[in-house]
Amino acid sequence: MQPNVSRAPRRPPSWPPPQRLRDERLAWLAARAEAQRRSRPWWLTVLRLGAGARPSAHGFRRDNANRLGSHRLQCYGSAVDQLSRSLSAAERVTLRATGELPPWFWADLDEVAKAHRRRP
Repeated sequence: MQPNVSRAPRRPPSWPPPQRLRDERLAWLAARAEAQRRSRPWWLTVLRLGAGARPSAHGFRRDNANRLGSHRLQCYGSAVDQLSRSLSAAERVTLRATGELPPWFWADLDEVAKAHRRRP
């Protein structure tokens, strides 16, 4: 399955951040909006809307859908952290200056996040 690379993620609105941050944190700030979008597949939205606030055996169904989305976002966070360690010195300079991540980063993000989701 090919990752969704049809549109380039937008640069964060307020860049650079006012304080000195580690490169891994900068990568997360640059990737956060796109990671949030990718962590919410269409069927999860349908599940949230269809579930409403009806009780189930494990609490409210909407809570279960939110937990699933939250887990997916955590996996994207771990993937961003792992991939940001692979950035070259030139890519780190570009990240610090503009908030942009290289194209290979976005191509690998879904694969690494999927591997994190499959871990026990």
